[in-house]
Amino acid sequence: MLFQFPVFQLEAQVNVLKFNHLTVNDGLPQNSIHAIAKDKYGFMWFGTWCGACRYDGYSFKVFRANENDSTAFADNMIIAIVKDSLQNIWIKTGEPDCLYQYSYEYENFKRFSTKNVPNYILNLVAKPKAAENNKYKFTSSESGLVQLHFKNHI
Repeated sequence: MLFQFPVFQLEAQVNVLKFNHLTVNDGLPQNSIHAIAKDKYGFMWFGTWCGACRYDGYSFKVFRANENDSTAFADNMIIAIVKDSLQNIWIKTGEPDCLYQYSYEYENFKRFSTKNVPNYILNLVAKPKAAENNKYKFTSSESGLVQLHFKNHI
């Protein structure tokens, strides 16, 4: 008696993460990035110890402290960049008790005392950041970037 079994070819799905490396040679004010956010227009925001910058996929616009400009940061050390529920970009610098909100209309910042900022924005600035899609979550740890798979929880 002869048995026929169907033959299946299984292909392993390889997930390759591709990273583009951006440096000071590309326009970053510093190679170490301490905060990242994506805004409602698709711009990527990067915070360094030498200011914040907005990246459009081709070039950077750098925002730095300027004591003679009331719409600039008082400190270049960017601690956090977050997006609120209305899609506004908020930046926390090393300056205590204040946050900066970006104005898309004027391409500058408005300074706020933390006493005048809603608590949910203060909580956004204070909690650890993570990026995710419907399958994976990426977060930072002391040992580097961690990828978590939602289905398997690994």
